[in-house]
Amino acid sequence: MNPESPSTALSLAKRWSSTALQRKKRKSELTSVDSQRT
Repeated sequence: MNPESPSTALSLAKRWSSTALQRKKRKSELTSVDSQRT
């Protein structure tokens, strides 16, 4: 087994979760802006 694979998968998961968090935050900000506009 490749000893690097677990850490690589972990870093990939970390990066993906952080990107998803940022996207969710941006989406909520956009939603709040939309609600303020109407």
